[in-house]
Amino acid sequence: MIRLVMATVSLQLNMPIQSARVINEEVESPTDQTAPNAEALIQGSQQVDTLCNALQQAAENLERYTEGLFLSHKEQIVRLSIEIASKILAKDRRERNYDIEKIISQALQTVPASKQTMIRLNPDDLTTMRKMIDANEFTAPEGVHFSGNVSIGPAECMIETDHGVIEYLIEEHLKQVENALSQTKDETK
Repeated sequence: MIRLVMATVSLQLNMPIQSARVINEEVESPTDQTAPNAEALIQGSQQVDTLCNALQQAAENLERYTEGLFLSHKEQIVRLSIEIASKILAKDRRERNYDIEKIISQALQTVPASKQTMIRLNPDDLTTMRKMIDANEFTAPEGVHFSGNVSIGPAECMIETDHGVIEYLIEEHLKQVENALSQTKDETK
């Protein structure tokens, strides 16, 4: 606010003065009139900052809630995924929609080298393998022999070596996948 200081002023008027009065009040300058506008801008800016901070906090809370919700249901999601995979595999096994030679090749990669290896298969898969071997569509490694076993399901095998027995079973693979997914869940907590 600006105060006017009493000073001597000379004025030349074209008309006579009819009345005069000395005012001893404060007079607002133009800068005093803009002060409320500047204060309003500062206050508005502070409100926008406050709202932005509140919005950021809400977004962070929502993200934490979403993560918590996913983690709390992850075990159910894992179980459901395994059940779905199991049903798809069961359908493929019933329809014989699998390549037994690929399954055997994968299984042999997990077995240490051995002089004698016996691969036990489901009788239907054994018939398929023998046909593939006879047609030169599959070459068994040296020392590998095949045998039928009714207790082994389609698309599965059991490998016997000098080092022990390895069961290449679908249920075991599903358990391994489930364990791996469950460990991932535990690591994210």
